[in-house]
Amino acid sequence: LRAIQRLAQALAMKGDPEQGLAVAQDGLQRARALGSLTSQSRLVNAMAVCAAEQGDLVAALQYSLLDLSLSREAQHRVNEAIGHGNVAVGYLHFGDHARASPHLEEALKLNRALGSREFEGSTLGAMSDLALREGQDALALERAQASLNILTAAGSRMHLTDTLWSL
Repeated sequence: LRAIQRLAQALAMKGDPEQGLAVAQDGLQRARALGSLTSQSRLVNAMAVCAAEQGDLVAALQYSLLDLSLSREAQHRVNEAIGHGNVAVGYLHFGDHARASPHLEEALKLNRALGSREFEGSTLGAMSDLALREGQDALALERAQASLNILTAAGSRMHLTDTLWSL
């Protein structure tokens, strides 16, 4: 099921989000049949990626909210931290800073507790974006620099691109 999730996301990122969504939906049916909440969470996350690549930000946020709920139910802290970050980004797309902020704070707290440096850096990048949108330029720069430092040390090129945009 993990391979199905990765295939769905790869299809979306390579320009075929419709096929990626179909693959993820098929995988989700299998995960439900097996009763695997963690696999369900990951496949719903892939569906969020596909929806976002299709430009359907409403569906992406809905999938992210479901992913977060499944991660909590499965008590999978890593996926929960990622889910909080994804939900926050979804809310940021709609300019809903009040809803994004607590999810970013929770994602940062969980990622630090788990030692997930790459996702800590990614979360700080999103927090920089939020601070910039709220006119807190100094805080935005501080968070972007912290994100840059962490992601550079972690060698995370994918998340580093987002942080460089914030700088």
